[in-house]
This record gives sequence, structure tokens and C-alpha cells, in this order.
Amino acid sequence: MTTQESLTDKLGFEMEGCSRCGGTGHYSFHLTYGTICFKCAGKTKVYTKRGHTARKFYDTLLSVPAKDLQAGQQFLYEFLSKSFWITVTEVQSGENTCLINAIDKRGDYAGMHVKPDMMIRILPTREQQQKALEQALEYQETLTKTGQPRKGKVA
Repeated sequence: MTTQESLTDKLGFEMEGCSRCGGTGHYSFHLTYGTICFKCAGKTKVYTKRGHTARKFYDTLLSVPAKDLQAGQQFLYEFLSKSFWITVTEVQSGENTCLINAIDKRGDYAGMHVKPDMMIRILPTREQQQKALEQALEYQETLTKTGQPRKGKVA
């Protein structure tokens, strides 16, 4: 196993050096964005196919449908290239839409309409996070290099 194959992120998901920039985080010059590599976003590493699939599975384990959110829960709000945790104050769920009212850490209120079955990434307890991480890393071990489950693998 080479060092490029053995890279992992802080949670243990497989990563590799970026093939576009050669792991430097920089590529060609752009007047607005400078020399940042758009494949790795300047981070020098990207998930392998196995790591990407396992990381998506991990995020799915820590997500709930919007209609199941409850007041007081925190969830990951992503807008443009930024993401931060906000706290649910109220959820009004209808047949075709779900209104989520929330407040961020600065005290700013936000209201958003989403589909009731849209999966929302919640802030887990340490126990929930550890259990989901163990499941995701076990799942990663069952994947081939292409990120597909191995055929004939008995659990």
C-alpha cells in the first residue's frame, strides 16, 4: 500500500491526493479565484470512490426527514459555499411542503420551505455519531475500489 492509498480524513474515510493539482491545492490562475484547484477546493486531497460512498452513507445515517425535525434540534444549514448549524424553533408540516423556522447562533431567524421527505443532516449526540461512524467504516470495508458493494460478501 502506498502512502497515497493510505490517506484518510479525520473520521477515517479513505482519501487520496488530488489528481488535478497533484496534491498542491493550486492549479491555473483565474482572476476571481486565484490559483485554487476546483477539484479539491484547495484542500490537496479528495475522497476515493470507497471513501466518498462510505461518507455519504455516514451522512445518511445522521439525517432525518424534514417532517420529523423537532424544536430544539440542530441541523446543518448549507447555503452557497458556507455551512453552519442552526436550531429548529418550529416545524409546520403539510402534505407537500414543510416550513422550518430556525435561529442561528447570532440570533438571526430563518424560515425555509422544503419537501417533507427531504433528508436533513442533524447534529447527533456523541453516541449516535460513534455508532454511525462504526457502521460507515465497516461499510467502507465491504466496498470495491469503484465504490460498489462486493458481490457475494457475507455480512
